[in-house]
Amino acid sequence: MSDNRGQHVVSRFYLQRFANEDGKLWCLETATGRIFPGAPKDLAKERDAFSIDGDDSFDEINNNVEDHCAPILAQLENSSLGVEENTAILALTANFLLRSRRVRDSFLARVNRVADMTKSMNVSQPENEKERRLFELFGIDDFDPVEAAEAISKAAKLMYPTSLILLENVTRHLESRRFDILIAPPEFQFITSDEPAISLKEDVLTESDLPPTQLLEDLDVSVIMPLDPATACVWAEGSSLETRTISEEEVEKINRLLAESAYLHAFSPEEAALEALREEKG
Repeated sequence: MSDNRGQHVVSRFYLQRFANEDGKLWCLETATGRIFPGAPKDLAKERDAFSIDGDDSFDEINNNVEDHCAPILAQLENSSLGVEENTAILALTANFLLRSRRVRDSFLARVNRVADMTKSMNVSQPENEKERRLFELFGIDDFDPVEAAEAISKAAKLMYPTSLILLENVTRHLESRRFDILIAPPEFQFITSDEPAISLKEDVLTESDLPPTQLLEDLDVSVIMPLDPATACVWAEGSSLETRTISEEEVEKINRLLAESAYLHAFSPEEAALEALREEKG
């Protein structure tokens, strides 16, 4: 059994990029509106998030991405993105898309509905013609519906950690789209959240349980991810590896979307930024 039980769903080094001079982040609990300080090492963690029966080897994929990206992004200069910087941004964004707990929960809910339906199946007395034909198609003449439902639910839970092996595929999807670097104007900062890579369609957050490999096939879907309080990257129609300063209103809009998409918490180096979002939400 591994000692690696509390696993980061968002990289610690990434959260550290949004910490203040005291090394702390201000956290907005989106469900309650509570704002409190926290340390990156303690935030955006979940017990055994990427472990299967005590085996944490899938979390090593996250660790490898972090070990590669952290030193490169620490030296990031917006005006001169080279191949190494581009590759690091692509890999980290792809990794965060695959670590999305919103997509995980949506997928599990859908599969668990199938599992619940399975519990009521009776091979000897099909409920309808469609069910009878399904049994015939797969040659099913005897099975325990409760055991089958449990097997379906267990298999679904494996999808979250094992989806990390798709990292290379998602990275290629992003690479084919290109991205722009967005610079916040003076006195304004980007926040981030425990779902830092957000996907949009027509400027609205996508509500989809599709894996990133399928979601990114829709060219109308754009992706935004802050890199630090001053910088964000965006994959959208027309992106061409440009660096541009955006307006205060655009920063505020991105921050609202990040807070809206948060799984549990939004993060900022400044308490005031989160207080403004809380007041705006009402």
